[in-house]
Amino acid sequence: MLESFQAVTDQPDPVVAAWTLTGDDLIPDRALEDPSEDALDHKAVADTLFDLVCSVRTPANIALFGPWGSGKSSIYSMLQAQIAARSKSHPSRVILIRYDISKFDGQSLQRNFLSHVANELGFKSRKIENIEGTAEVSRLRIGRYLRENWLSIVAAIILAFAVAAVWALFGSWASAQLGIGNTGEPASLQSELIQAVPSASVVFGAIVVALLLSTQGLAATVERHTRAPLKDADEFYRAFDRLIKDLTKSHWFRRDVERLVVFVDELDRCSPASVARALSDLVAFLDHRACVFVVAADREVIEEAIAKAPQARPFRSGEPYYATAAEYLDKVFQHQLAVPPTRPEALTSYAMRMADQAHGIWDELRKNRHTYEDVVYSLVPAHVRSPRRVKVLLNNFATNMRIAGARAMDMRSRAVEMAVLTVLQTEFASVARDLVREPLLLQALLDPDLEKSPRLNALVEAYEGIDDEEAPASPSPRADSRQVVAASPLADLPEARETEDRVATRRQLNVQLHSYLGKIHAAGIPLPTLDLVYLQPAGHASGLADASLAQVLDLAADTAPSELARAFSDAETCDKIGAIGYLVAQVPSSWGEARANLIESICRVAMSLSVDEARKVARVAAATVLSEAAQGRWRSSATRGAILLGLLDEEIHDPLKGLEAIGFTEGLAADGTLAALMPALPSVGLRAAYLYPSIVEAYSLHPEYLLEALKTLPADQVAALWELAGPSILAIISKAPEAATARRPVDSSEGAADQYRALLGALIERKDVAVEDVSFAVASLALDADAPLLRAILVEHRDALSDQVLSPAKYDQLALGATSSVSDDAEAMGWAKTLNLTPKLDHVLAKRAFSRLLEISTVAPLEKPSSEAAAHLKRLMGAMSDVRTEDALQAVLEALSTHPPVGTPSSRALRRSLISLIDSALELRPALGQRSAYCVQSLIGCVEDGSIPDEGAEQACAEIRDLTPVHARHLETKLRAATGSALSPVLLVRLRTAARKRAGLTPLPGRLVASLAQELGGPQLVAEWALCGPSHQEMLTVHATHRLSSPVVGSWSPLKSVAERSKMWIQMEASGEPAAMLSAAGLPGVDASVVDHMKSQILGVSLTAQTTSTDRLLTANLANDKTARSAAGRLALALLKDGLVGSGANAAKTAIRANGGSPETRHELREAFDKYTKTVAKNPIPQYQLRELSKLGLLIESPSSPLAKIFGWRHD
Repeated sequence: MLESFQAVTDQPDPVVAAWTLTGDDLIPDRALEDPSEDALDHKAVADTLFDLVCSVRTPANIALFGPWGSGKSSIYSMLQAQIAARSKSHPSRVILIRYDISKFDGQSLQRNFLSHVANELGFKSRKIENIEGTAEVSRLRIGRYLRENWLSIVAAIILAFAVAAVWALFGSWASAQLGIGNTGEPASLQSELIQAVPSASVVFGAIVVALLLSTQGLAATVERHTRAPLKDADEFYRAFDRLIKDLTKSHWFRRDVERLVVFVDELDRCSPASVARALSDLVAFLDHRACVFVVAADREVIEEAIAKAPQARPFRSGEPYYATAAEYLDKVFQHQLAVPPTRPEALTSYAMRMADQAHGIWDELRKNRHTYEDVVYSLVPAHVRSPRRVKVLLNNFATNMRIAGARAMDMRSRAVEMAVLTVLQTEFASVARDLVREPLLLQALLDPDLEKSPRLNALVEAYEGIDDEEAPASPSPRADSRQVVAASPLADLPEARETEDRVATRRQLNVQLHSYLGKIHAAGIPLPTLDLVYLQPAGHASGLADASLAQVLDLAADTAPSELARAFSDAETCDKIGAIGYLVAQVPSSWGEARANLIESICRVAMSLSVDEARKVARVAAATVLSEAAQGRWRSSATRGAILLGLLDEEIHDPLKGLEAIGFTEGLAADGTLAALMPALPSVGLRAAYLYPSIVEAYSLHPEYLLEALKTLPADQVAALWELAGPSILAIISKAPEAATARRPVDSSEGAADQYRALLGALIERKDVAVEDVSFAVASLALDADAPLLRAILVEHRDALSDQVLSPAKYDQLALGATSSVSDDAEAMGWAKTLNLTPKLDHVLAKRAFSRLLEISTVAPLEKPSSEAAAHLKRLMGAMSDVRTEDALQAVLEALSTHPPVGTPSSRALRRSLISLIDSALELRPALGQRSAYCVQSLIGCVEDGSIPDEGAEQACAEIRDLTPVHARHLETKLRAATGSALSPVLLVRLRTAARKRAGLTPLPGRLVASLAQELGGPQLVAEWALCGPSHQEMLTVHATHRLSSPVVGSWSPLKSVAERSKMWIQMEASGEPAAMLSAAGLPGVDASVVDHMKSQILGVSLTAQTTSTDRLLTANLANDKTARSAAGRLALALLKDGLVGSGANAAKTAIRANGGSPETRHELREAFDKYTKTVAKNPIPQYQLRELSKLGLLIESPSSPLAKIFGWRHD
């Protein structure tokens, strides 16, 4: 799997690689950075805004109004560049920071705003440390500490002075006593004291510092205060005020800051409920000295949010201005700038400029300038006013093109259609969705005269516009409009009803849609088809390969199923399967006649598939199709395919249940449905039983369906069908009404005989013993009633029944039944003659047949039928069980007692016949010893007569193996003396061999066997003789004349001792026998003599000769004998010490074959192998041998593969 994955990743699909989306395909949505790229003339607005923020008297609040995507962020980028240029030349600075207000509201917004301003201005964290939460402030108070602890400080100084003095005196005294000063000359106490002053000062200072800077001392100098987090608007304002004061404070080391300009952006990205709250939270920071706030937003969004926010609203009918959101905006913003809207032609030029600057897919489109210009023209609808929206349309088009290209669609020639589809998906999403259901929607909107389905007509009316009657009435003024609600300063204006907004929006979208469609229609631009909507042809996901058929599927709901089936009649199988998968997926979203069309189309296409192919789609299609029957809309032409799919889907419990409920399963034979489904029944398994009632029901008028089922269905299905059909068929053939008082002959009707002949003929034509139970039941119909004509038909087909339809045992059951039941003696004898007399004989029926034959034999003993009956009685008695034979013998004895000798020829003949039956019974049921004696006599007689053919040798030998040893020895004596027998010498020796083996005698001499080995049957004689276990010398004697095969040697070897096998192996190796023969001789195991024999051929020779000899040695099994294991271990040691490069592998093979050698050599072998693997670099031991050595404990360290060494894997 790893190799296949690497192959895929190393060699990417050229189609996918060619259509991979890259960054060059996309237009970046970023603010304008270079003023020279200002294609929409925003610089004039930016210059005005720059002059305003730099010259307006602070505090000042400015609103920059513009729709989403109109370029407000680009204006900010230009303003930023102008302020940066001004700061380089002007003595005072103007600082500009930008704040994204869309992520927070409430106190979280205020805290975030303060943190953002402080971070942008570079203030230390202590100035804003209590913005997010409680803050603890620490200050060092040294002066207060000195005033409160001066006595302790004085005491510490005195103590330090005393210690320093002691230090100086002790050191000076010690130096004077020693007589050597710091300079190496004799010193006095006075001079030493003077020199010790610096060190004493150090000791004094250290002690003072240690006392003053101790933990308790420092703790007393620190003062801690806790500051609570900011909560209300006043606290946030004061914190902001402190930041601004620090910013505008004059410092000698920096230029003064004249004012701070805060550009608040993305307000219109907030939710309507959050816009009013965010603006209210921001008011806490407005109107601050040295600050100019610029708020960029969409005016309509802000006014709508303010209008929905509750506030105190004075109502003045003469001054409606004070009840609007504009009044509130005027209070907050003293200055308001509006970004001018962009003309449509300017946006088209802008789009063209953006596309000209892009690469990737746009480079490919520019190869055809006409197509390229049409694409850009189509991508900019007249109602779009936002540059950002233009970028969205361009980027959506690029991604659609790449997706379609990756799906192997030819998009270069259809780029203009893709552009139209992109606009529909982006600007009119509902239209793009409805195109999936109604592919003709766009054509219907442009062509009022187009014939439309009811569903399509409803959609067209929905997109044509909204009548004035649909528009809701204006809401009446609220009764409590003068009520004052002081919860917020924002106005709670009357809300427009939602339906009014929705109607207005729909009307506007419809106008824009028709405007856009009219634009592209006037330009001659083609409309997108349904395959573009899906960005792949219809049925692609289901495996549809033919693109021309995809267009048929797109309109399948509105196409007659017969036409669709005709279109797919010559299609490839994969296309049919893909079409069914696609149609099934369309059913849930369809209704009415369109849904019925899809269901019928699925069924028609399914019927054109083979059963194996239809089974592939049944799992996804059957449930969908059959569930439609419960909906009440069903077409009879879909019934065939529906039943077929239901039979092939095993998840459906009863595929006919739904169709039965609506009456569409009646008369399946009359309308041809049954005929169409019959070829599929053999392949649907036991589920075919759902159609059995229909087959049986149709038998009277259409017997061909039952006959075809009997011929073609699998055996288990035939049995199930007959279990259901048998009683009905018997009633139909016999013509026996339920109310009949007398039994009427079955053959009174010629039609019944024809039907019976057809049934029997169908089963005989099948020639399948697996359905013998059904064949037996059909054949027995002729025996279950007084039906001479039907029995004649049965006798006519008797040979075919015996040879082709019924097994021997089953035929015997039929023949015994016929023998015992028919009244005609000749017919009964005919059935008895055909008996197979198998071991599985029905002995109850056999007794009945015996009684019937005995009856025939006693009627006229001097006639031919009587003698034939006697012969059949002997055959039948031989096949009967001991119990039934005793019953038969009793019946014979009874017959003998009823026919005493009277002296007439007829009487003598009858008694002789009965006595002969008694003798036969006694002969057929002897004890084991008696049977053995009978077999000996029989065999001896056959040998003397020469009546045993060569092909009967196997059976004769098998009978010999069943003899007792005593009888076998007696037979061997007779066979040895039968020198004049007519049997072939090979056959005679084979019989002797079998007899000597059964009697436990020594095998025949090898020279005798060798002399016959080349005769006909000789190889089999040699193989049987080898199984008697002759010595290896005898085997070699035969081998010298007749080359023994490896299977013969392999069968002899396990019978002999390890010493015999070893001698045989050595002799054969010395004579140069191939490895197969050596392996056959040595596979059960050899002793150390074999290793000693090969040692001289392995040691002291070249590597090639050594390897060859080692391989020949290893054909023998060295692991089963202790001496062989020990000798092999010593040989492996000798190979490791041989010094021959590459002998380690031979040593490893030898040790592994010997199962690690003996315990006494194992330790030495382990050390030798470990040393070899560490020192020999050339021709090392293979890894697989090292692993085997490790398992046997012959390596101190387990081997590791190169990868295991690199990654540190352990070898298990």
